Amino acid sequence: MTTRCSYCREMGHNSRGCNRASWEAAEMKISYARVANLAIRANKQRLLAIAQGDFSERSVKTIVIDSRDRDGKVIFMTHDVESSPVRLVSRQEQPVSNTTKLVPKSLVKIQEILFDNSQDLPDGLYKQLMDALVIKG
Repeated sequence: MTTRCSYCREMGHNSRGCNRASWEAAEMKISYARVANLAIRANKQRLLAIAQGDFSERSVKTIVIDSRDRDGKVIFMTHDVESSPVRLVSRQEQPVSNTTKLVPKSLVKIQEILFDNSQDLPDGLYKQLMDALVIKG
């Protein structure tokens, strides 16, 4: 499971590794809280609908995801995720979202290493490498 910073609420690092300015982190935290409340509200409405007999969205859950705008700023968005039945996976592969496609563990590890060392790489090179390693779900 990936960590979410308690300072700025961005995924991928913790508060000790956060390099955001205090004003920027405060804005991000407020933005995250707004979006998280929307996700909670959507999940509660879905539970009420299920309680009233509408089972059409029983396997759907609304979560908060991180994204980036054109300027590279982190923005928080809600995303509906449909859960699928759990199935066993071999040790060499791990599932991507809720599809049947499997991704080799080595690709996921490469992405993690790139993300952890992104500050040491030139911007253009980091972007090219991450684009080449995009795992489509």
